[in-house]
Amino acid sequence: HGALYNVLAKDNSIAKTFLEAISTYKKNVKLYVPYNSVIEEQAKHQGFTIVQEAFCDRNYMDDLSLVARKNEHALITKPKEVLNHVLNMVQNESVQTVSRNLKKIKADTFCIHSDTPNAIEILMYLFKELPKYNIKIGY
Repeated sequence: HGALYNVLAKDNSIAKTFLEAISTYKKNVKLYVPYNSVIEEQAKHQGFTIVQEAFCDRNYMDDLSLVARKNEHALITKPKEVLNHVLNMVQNESVQTVSRNLKKIKADTFCIHSDTPNAIEILMYLFKELPKYNIKIGY
């Protein structure tokens, strides 16, 4: 699903085809999409309900794509670093990319990948820390 998600974020033709394929479900689904992506723009235009999604445990490139997993800097695994990553996105609507640039980003929801080696540890840490910053945690 990750490969499709990444293609839909950038390829207008594939995004349109995908949305056409699921248009029957338009009134019953929410699409989780990356901020300022092709799929977000097309889905809004076609009347889909969207949820802007960002990733707690992943680093970003300057174009707001995720750093490829084959890169040693793809994952963020230290819970405190994940917290700071999320806080920056929530409080400043920005993300620091791997090239150290700050880029605008918005998110309604945050994902932690279950295959991140210490995903449970990260989740437990965020669950404990985020309320201290008046950030609501939902499931």
